[in-house]
Amino acid sequence: MATVKISDLPQYTAPLLGSEQVAVVQSGVTKQAPLNSFTSFLSSGSGSFVLVSELEALSGNWENTYTEFAAGSATYASTNVSNTFTGLQTINGELQVKCIQGGFSNSNAGIYSSVIAGYYNDINGDASFVGGGYNNDITGDCSIIGSGCDNVLQCGDFSGILGGNCNDGCNEYVFIGGGCNNKAAGEFSSIVGGHCNTALSAHSAIVGGYNNTVSGIQSFVGGGSCNQATGDCAVVGGGFLNTASCFRSTIAGGHENCADDYYTFIGGGYKNCARGDYSTVAGGFCNDAQNDGSSIVSGRRNVTVGDYSFIGAGADNCTSNIYSTVVAGCASVASGSHSFVGGGYRNYATNDYATIAGGYNNDATGPKSGVVGGCQNCAVGDASFIGAGKDNIVTHSCSTALGVEVVSVSGNMLHTNMLWLSAAALETTDPGVAGVVWNDSGTLKISI
Repeated sequence: MATVKISDLPQYTAPLLGSEQVAVVQSGVTKQAPLNSFTSFLSSGSGSFVLVSELEALSGNWENTYTEFAAGSATYASTNVSNTFTGLQTINGELQVKCIQGGFSNSNAGIYSSVIAGYYNDINGDASFVGGGYNNDITGDCSIIGSGCDNVLQCGDFSGILGGNCNDGCNEYVFIGGGCNNKAAGEFSSIVGGHCNTALSAHSAIVGGYNNTVSGIQSFVGGGSCNQATGDCAVVGGGFLNTASCFRSTIAGGHENCADDYYTFIGGGYKNCARGDYSTVAGGFCNDAQNDGSSIVSGRRNVTVGDYSFIGAGADNCTSNIYSTVVAGCASVASGSHSFVGGGYRNYATNDYATIAGGYNNDATGPKSGVVGGCQNCAVGDASFIGAGKDNIVTHSCSTALGVEVVSVSGNMLHTNMLWLSAAALETTDPGVAGVVWNDSGTLKISI
């Protein structure tokens, strides 16, 4: 008899009747048995098999149990299923799922992403999370929106919005804490809160306020309204309409101030401007530090034009040459190199190393000339000096005038209207020193 493989036998015809013969091996001998003998053996409970009746008793009506499980399976987390939790869930053991979803009409297409609550929230990125709120949208991976309304994280991964309304994160590693209509568009940029703030550049930050903008790399705005930090590493602490537009420029606060050059600083005030490298305006109104290293402490409408020049306070003062200084006063000018005006009104130190301490309408126009005070005095000669008085003029070098309407006639000479000497204090004998005045029994003499 030829050997035939089981796989080569013809297929059976359904249904089976139970009388069909099946080959079995019994005690090492191959024998035939009807098919229905197998069903009798299984239903007898022999060989540790459980009777059907016993199985039904143990399962507590298995059909009903299965029906209930199928109907409620949506409340269990499982892989490859969009799960919606509507009640309290307790999960024991290791859970490996692609998504967890709750709330109402939320959409979750990401792998390992979760929408816990809220409604009309949408996740299209992997390993992302929405805690709740309304109409929030994540398209990046590993991102989070805590809550709020109409917040969006798009075009970037590893980003977060904690809450608020209509906030937009559109780059990688961005953060928005809350507020309304804020936009973090630079990589690693952050906005803590506020309204209508915009962080456009990498590593930039805004703490709060309204309508503030940071567009320089690593720039910062603390708060206030309508402030701009447009230079790299620029800082605006607060205030209104302030602009720090150059590298490492800083404005602490105030209104409509402008820091326009490298390392410039404005402390506060209104409409102040620092335009030279390393220039500073501490405060005041409409002050302008135009050149490198120049400084204005306070006052109004003061201008430093010379490099490293200084104005302390006052109004309408100007330093227009290197190292020139006006401490205070009004409408005074130090235009010579290293020139100085201490205070007063309309004083002009216009030559190198010229000095006016104070007074009114005085001029030190000669090099190294000086006027201590008084009114309408003019020191024109080189190293000339006027102590005080009025309408004095010294045109000769190294000459001095004291008094009223004194005009110099020669260099190296003291000029004055009147001179008082204490007779008792004078020498009564010739001192033997040329030029020394002495008292010879009531007669004034000069030693020769």
